[in-house]
Amino acid sequence: MQIEKDIAIPIELKVWQIPSEFGIMTQYYDCLLFSFKFWNENKLEVVDKIANLFFKGVWTMKFSRFNKYRYYKDEIEHSFRSNYSIIPNSSWLEELKSQRKNNDKKWEDYDKRNYKHYIVQNNAYYIEIIADNVEFYISNTNEIYNKIWEKW
Repeated sequence: MQIEKDIAIPIELKVWQIPSEFGIMTQYYDCLLFSFKFWNENKLEVVDKIANLFFKGVWTMKFSRFNKYRYYKDEIEHSFRSNYSIIPNSSWLEELKSQRKNNDKKWEDYDKRNYKHYIVQNNAYYIEIIADNVEFYISNTNEIYNKIWEKW
């Protein structure tokens, strides 16, 4: 079944992301780590842990501010406290593939990654990522991240 163009499908996160906090992005090679603070069930910050979305096989990304999340035609309704989204039929990804094919007609012969269009909320920003895969996990709070968060 073909999904309509640019519809955001929410994927529930197992934590409650603090919406007023900014996450931290770390990039190395073709990977992007987005780490963020989260609440417990009583809306109290979990101080000794951080949540992470680890994107692998990143092709490109962009972030923008002051855009409504629903700048896509539609987002499937949900009641998740926190989520990231995937755009299975993405105009942006199609455009990128077309541009790449113009530069290298055989790129798909050697790049076997299955790229997807993801969206992550970061306070007032939305981060869009074209990547092969994403994993969610929780880790112990990083001292370096704590120092960055303290600055703000």
